[in-house]
Amino acid sequence: MKTILKASYDAWFNSIHRTGLMYNTCWEDPRIDRKLLQINGESRIAMITSAGCNALDYLLDEPASIDCTDINPWQGALLELKISAIKALEHRDFFKIFGEGSHPDFEEIFHGALKQMMSPEAGKMVHSMIPWLSGKSEQRSFYFHSTAGDVAWGVQRYLRLLKPRAHRNAQAILDAADLSEQRSLYDELEPALWNTFSRWVVRQPYVLSKLGVPHAQRALIIRDFPNGVNGYIEQRLRHVFTELPLHDNYFWRLYLTGKYTAECCPNYLKVENFPRLKPLVERIRIHTLYFSELLELCAQKQQVFNQFILLDHQDWLYENTPRELDREWRSMIKNSDVGARVLLRSAGLETHPAATPEKNRYLSERATDGSHLIPHYAHTHFDVSSEQKLHELDRVGTYGCTTLGVRVR
Repeated sequence: MKTILKASYDAWFNSIHRTGLMYNTCWEDPRIDRKLLQINGESRIAMITSAGCNALDYLLDEPASIDCTDINPWQGALLELKISAIKALEHRDFFKIFGEGSHPDFEEIFHGALKQMMSPEAGKMVHSMIPWLSGKSEQRSFYFHSTAGDVAWGVQRYLRLLKPRAHRNAQAILDAADLSEQRSLYDELEPALWNTFSRWVVRQPYVLSKLGVPHAQRALIIRDFPNGVNGYIEQRLRHVFTELPLHDNYFWRLYLTGKYTAECCPNYLKVENFPRLKPLVERIRIHTLYFSELLELCAQKQQVFNQFILLDHQDWLYENTPRELDREWRSMIKNSDVGARVLLRSAGLETHPAATPEKNRYLSERATDGSHLIPHYAHTHFDVSSEQKLHELDRVGTYGCTTLGVRVR
């Protein structure tokens, strides 16, 4: 029965992961990334595209190049749209689309200024998103669309219609004066969020899949956290809303309101950074490939990277496709020099220190030197460390750990 359920979960996840937009925004804090990666003019970055927000954020450090890849072509199309809009539009219109979440004239703007700058495939995908980006849908905001956005919209509707006081508290907590006020508001909000029904909902594979959580990550969460998925989500939300200042937490402002403000938004949306981005976007290259395929393609061109940003996707690989995980690490070793940095996150509490073979099938087939995500031979090239102090400052707060590898030989 477990095998059947896992197969069904995986099939459902794969069906939604490649057939439409999954992520309308990035859920990794670039402020943490920039401290760990030390991006500069010599940086040659290979990364997972996601929604493209963080690639544009890193661009402000003026790296030599950024190669973005995602096996979901809709993610690349969204980044193409953002790059075209940066090139062609004034900040006022750009912010209205991607800051406020919709522009009433988006269809005219798209056909008049943006479509011809995009690849035909990306243009077709964005054309289908016109109602989302023009505010002509019930949700009114682009950020309440896509699979992840659908869940945010559902949370909004649930609170607004069934828990109006909790909805008001959720909005008010974003503008709290200090941590003391945040804690007071969250202490009142938390009991309204969690009951038997809401805890049942968030455990469902349908919901987790729409949030981008595959079976492998769900298994990690259940393994590492008391009370499994419910314990994980409740603990992480409490940490974000009671331990970290929310005045600049644009991730959760967006999730709860469907839009940013001029003061609380990603760096790429800030008016002072917009003219800087215009000449820099030419340094981004967009691909629709597996990460290892990108590295192998670049190796043929003798293109070497010194920074790799993997998000949490190795969680996705380790259970179902260990050969792809193996291929990925070998490709990074082949495509880098001493000093190269690898940044990854995980839903589990550890990606480096002691895991046991019994906890992880892939590790038991490799070696027991201490990682379910990082094979033994990779440790001979990379000095891998858990970055727990910075991890606890991550404004998103939805991962179990953050890990940095630095190539030493």
